[in-house]
Parts: sequence; structure tokens; C-alpha cells
Amino acid sequence: MVPLGTSFDRIRAFLLETSGAKFGSFLAALKRSGRQDGPSSFPVPFYMLALGLSINRRPLTLVQKLDEISIAHQERFYLAMDSMMTVATLRQSAPRTDSLTKIQTTIGSTTRFSFL
Repeated sequence: MVPLGTSFDRIRAFLLETSGAKFGSFLAALKRSGRQDGPSSFPVPFYMLALGLSINRRPLTLVQKLDEISIAHQERFYLAMDSMMTVATLRQSAPRTDSLTKIQTTIGSTTRFSFL
């Protein structure tokens, strides 16, 4: 999820990286959303770029590079959609990981997202 202020350059960087890796996405979606105030929401208006990639060894290098770009620019990930995220990426990119763990404990869902 890319804040609006940096969205054009950042989304362009993602698409150039994907193109340069010669690994096209079978599905791509770009969505604009407003500020959200929930405990696990993104607190500023943003664009979300979703790329559908096959889960195999080939896109792993690309995904790691895109994750590095996102982390370097303090962008966030949509947890429900990111099946290739590592624990390290989650902890680096989600400053509210501790609050997610508290929510998880409060609602009794400690078996889900057990990596937190």
C-alpha cells in the first residue's frame, strides 16, 4: 500500500522491477483508498497495487526485491492478500505488529497468524 504523495514514482518502480525481471503478473489491480482508522488499518490515503504471481521459486527474487523497496519507503502490505510474506518482512513493515498480537489474543485467534 503506497501513500498518495509518493504513489506515482513508487508504483512505476514496482512495475519497472516486475518488467525487468521478465515476470509478468497474470492479474494486476490498482485501487485508491482513503484514510482508515481501525487498529490494523492504513492511517493515510493510499493506492494499493496487487500483482498476481505464481507461487514457485521463480518469482521469489522479484518478491524479495519488491518487499525491500516497500520497506525502504515505509510502505505497508495487505496481510490478507500477501501469501509470500516472510516473518521478517512483516515485522519490518508493520509497526503495529504488537497491537495485532494483542487483538489476536483478545479475540482468541492465537492459532491464526501464529508467526506474530
